[in-house]
Amino acid sequence: MSINFKRNLATGLLVLVPIAAAAWVLYFSFMWVDTLLWDRLRFSFIRKGGIPGVGFLIVLLVVFLTGLVTNDYLGGRFVRWWEKVLLRIPLFNRIYAPTKQMSEAIFSPERKNLFRSVGVVKFMSPSGWAVAFEVNSVPPGMASRLSDAPIPEEMIVVFVPTPPNPATGATLLVPRREFRALPLSIEDGMKMVISCGVYMPPDPVVPLSTQSLDDEAGRRRGA
Repeated sequence: MSINFKRNLATGLLVLVPIAAAAWVLYFSFMWVDTLLWDRLRFSFIRKGGIPGVGFLIVLLVVFLTGLVTNDYLGGRFVRWWEKVLLRIPLFNRIYAPTKQMSEAIFSPERKNLFRSVGVVKFMSPSGWAVAFEVNSVPPGMASRLSDAPIPEEMIVVFVPTPPNPATGATLLVPRREFRALPLSIEDGMKMVISCGVYMPPDPVVPLSTQSLDDEAGRRRGA
């Protein structure tokens, strides 16, 4: 049995590189969180520099307790009151508000409900399509200011994520007719973005309508 050196080397790299990259990211993320607290809180009196892992566990415990208190009725009211106070602080609110919205979009259990559907829109090229997610409807008063037609068109807000990081992208206000919805789930749309198009969901079987069947029969007769 012959051994293909180049093939085996390439296969080994394909297996080990993602594992090494993921381990590297997790290690430095762990070390960064582990050193967020002061040395004394990480038991530096027992070991110089603190005990490895204690800071990470304490930060994890603080995050858990914060969520536990916030989900409580009284704790939730206090957190909402505190957020109103923070939003009144000049300059600080400019950073806090968008960061909170982005956190809700990524970590909220209701994040799947943020997008109504997945589709494509013309973006950056007249002949190219970009994966987009329908987010919201544009109020009629705002839509009338954006439309040149006598009767304002229905407009929607779509989000075009930037591969491979779906947390960044462009927010577009487009007529609904320019948004072509796809028979895909939100998860499949996100997988396409994160994988830079490498992942392609299977082609769904869409039943033909009666009109489509008549058109197809007419096309064949004309041929």
